[in-house]
Amino acid sequence: MEEVKKSYYEWYYANDNPYPNGSFYSYEGGRWKEDENKDFAFITYGEPTGHEPDGSVDRWAVLIGGPGSGSSILDTAHTLDVTNMKNILVQRGWNPSHIWTIYPDDATVLNVKNAIEQMEKNEDVDDLCMISWSSHGATNWQTGEYYVYLKETITGSELDSWLDKFWCKGILLLASTCEAGGAVLSLAQPGRVIITAVNDEPSSIIFYGNYPNRHSMVHGWVISSQIKQECYITFMVILQRIL
Repeated sequence: MEEVKKSYYEWYYANDNPYPNGSFYSYEGGRWKEDENKDFAFITYGEPTGHEPDGSVDRWAVLIGGPGSGSSILDTAHTLDVTNMKNILVQRGWNPSHIWTIYPDDATVLNVKNAIEQMEKNEDVDDLCMISWSSHGATNWQTGEYYVYLKETITGSELDSWLDKFWCKGILLLASTCEAGGAVLSLAQPGRVIITAVNDEPSSIIFYGNYPNRHSMVHGWVISSQIKQECYITFMVILQRIL
């Protein structure tokens, strides 16, 4: 039986009209526009890129808990956010080896960058990725720059540049900080879904007894099994929308 070889193609466009019998069309402003100076073209890779689809939808996550800036209560809250989120994902079938966790004592920019880069090296175009962070944060509403305060500061622009290297079908970003709405200004791009704890509110702290629920998205998921079930279903619906 003849061996069947697989080829992987990327569909790009070429300039200078290499195919005179056809035209390049793009859909803009509610209508199709012709550009005679471009043509669609296929590129075949002689060497694998490492991001070719493998026919399997794998899920990857980086979960970050930032320091409480001297508050042991907030350190505990951020730690619980990471632990609870990981438990929810694993209970729903996510592979624990596909989840990187960073707790307050280790929440440096280098550790976060390394975890995100490791996830990027493993994901491919079939996959779904998730990054969540529970920490202090702020937004410069005049410039649109978002800031995540860990042991050092990560800017939204910096995080955006790391995410630009991903090939996956979609990325879910959970921003659990004060003024988290700024994450949308810094990080919004096609293929990304961003959920924020608050919009422009200067504080997202709500107290449930002795637990400061800065980040109600996570805390609400662990109040009861019924709420966990409903929230996870909502979470998965959101993921499906970026397929």
